[in-house]
Amino acid sequence: MYKRFTAHLFYKIGLLVALFSLVLSGVVFYVVEYYYTDQDTILDAQELFFYSDLVDRWAFPEDTISIKSEVDNLHLNVSFFNQDSSVAWFYPERVSPEGYLDYTNSGDFREIHNVVTPLFGSFGSNLDGEYMTYVNKDSFHVFLYTDEKYAPEYINYFPPLVVSMVFILIINLFIRRFLQPIQWMRKRIRGLRHGDMKTQITVRGNDELAELSMSINKMISDIKSLLSQKQQLLLDVSHELRSPLARIRLLTEMLPEHKNKNKLVDEVVFLEGMISNLLYSDKLSLPYTNMQVESIKTKNFMTKVMDLINVDLKKFNINNSMPSIFIDIDETKMIIAVRNLIDNALKYGDPDQTITINVVQKDRLCCFEISNCGTIIEGDEVSSIFLPFFRSQENKNSVSGFGLGLTICKKIVEAHSGQLSVSSSNSLTTFSIEFPIKKQ
Repeated sequence: MYKRFTAHLFYKIGLLVALFSLVLSGVVFYVVEYYYTDQDTILDAQELFFYSDLVDRWAFPEDTISIKSEVDNLHLNVSFFNQDSSVAWFYPERVSPEGYLDYTNSGDFREIHNVVTPLFGSFGSNLDGEYMTYVNKDSFHVFLYTDEKYAPEYINYFPPLVVSMVFILIINLFIRRFLQPIQWMRKRIRGLRHGDMKTQITVRGNDELAELSMSINKMISDIKSLLSQKQQLLLDVSHELRSPLARIRLLTEMLPEHKNKNKLVDEVVFLEGMISNLLYSDKLSLPYTNMQVESIKTKNFMTKVMDLINVDLKKFNINNSMPSIFIDIDETKMIIAVRNLIDNALKYGDPDQTITINVVQKDRLCCFEISNCGTIIEGDEVSSIFLPFFRSQENKNSVSGFGLGLTICKKIVEAHSGQLSVSSSNSLTTFSIEFPIKKQ
């Protein structure tokens, strides 16, 4: 989950902004809270002076009627305690000072603001967390308490948190807008990988990302031009090579019969085949090769493949267990791939054994399996068999070829987002083509 989250640039920036906002909110809250707490002490001094002066004016215990009247007017609960902590009098409800701990007192306010109270007093709370005021009057300890519910401390963090979330949302919208060209670049590179050489990145603004977008557009245009020049060069070179080869072959046919005449013709044919395979292999190496994809049923596809093979069909054992569904392929290229594998099975397999062709469906994959009996492919050669011009040492001198057939097959299969693999053991060699079946 963490790797997927950090794989997106927007998420990384959003996380950074979120952390910055939270830290900023915390710092702002601390500074503001500290500032107002410091400024609030003058109000606390004035409040303590009021309570001290109020208690100082009370005639206790002679005039409790006046005390009750003022207490009712101020919505207070008052308790008088003797020096031995026994209750002397309370109204209307008893205040419990058990575990009373003062936060600040008259001495503190005298030092900070030079406010002198008539009697010593303090602000604090008891064991139950009830905030109250204490005033020392003569031989009595007076506690005043207002039965009000105070908001918890964490409520103070809600406003900055809400502001942070709004700030994060706004910043995220701006970031997504400002960095949208990066998404366009990513989409364009993905299209380039799949052969799109025409689409260009939309250029917006004149900042660094706009310059980068224009540079990528120019780079793709240059690549397209270079690929076109390369392909044209190969075509020109092949034409220049084929022309003298054609003249050599014509002159060879005009030569009188000789024991080396057929060998000379074979060499010319070999060179022509090598040039054709090199051109086709290079063309398939381009990730920008256009695929002429069309839908065709597997049964019809295999019929076309077998029609192009000039071998008795009794030589083959074809098992088509694929359901009657359409596959989306470049028919010409895929026929070349399957036909190359069948030709290899015929050339390198036991001539007295049949070639088995299985067409099956595995999950959402279409699989072509071509198997032949004969000499197995050694383990150290399996990893190199799809490389250009690679040929098995055992068959190099006995079977003619260029070592490009399997390379071409692999490129065709990969162009279909598929995979070509080989397994060889117990005199049985199987080549498998697997490519995804698109949803109907």
